[in-house]
Amino acid sequence: MNEEQLLKTGERINQLFSTDIKIIQNREVFSYSVDSVLLSRFPRFPKNGLIVDFCAGNGAVGLFASSRTKAKILSVEIQERLADMAERSVRLNGLDGQMQVICDDLKNMPSHIQGSKVDLILCNPPYFKVDPNSNLNESEHYLLARHEITTNLKEICRSAQSILKSNDVWQWFIVLIDY
Repeated sequence: MNEEQLLKTGERINQLFSTDIKIIQNREVFSYSVDSVLLSRFPRFPKNGLIVDFCAGNGAVGLFASSRTKAKILSVEIQERLADMAERSVRLNGLDGQMQVICDDLKNMPSHIQGSKVDLILCNPPYFKVDPNSNLNESEHYLLARHEITTNLKEICRSAQSILKSNDVWQWFIVLIDY
């Protein structure tokens, strides 16, 4: 299947100059940014095992990480449209044997991974709390990616705790914002 056959209306393929990884993106939904690049560059990746990417969006963090490890990577995204883009990016890069995308809520991780089997968790979480003064984005995709609507830090930690091996690592990217 060629690149054009994988694209849907309004989508494009982006590639960082420093990698061979191609990522399907769309201006209507949340695209990867420098956060994703940094989160995929700094961790000490296990050579093998299992890595889980929470709040995966279009799969950028897991896709970039795939070039730095032979571990299996499971990307978890609650938004169906973004999970679909991530899945097609996995196919575009020929990473079907290394990566899998799950469209589900993080709260359901124990149904996908039974027990403590994960070596590394990556997460670029929603970083704005929602309150009466919140400036909420009109786009549902941006809203869910940026604001704690479908998950929050406590739920992310609980999900990580349920699947992470004892004494292993959870690395994530937090944007510090001065309110």
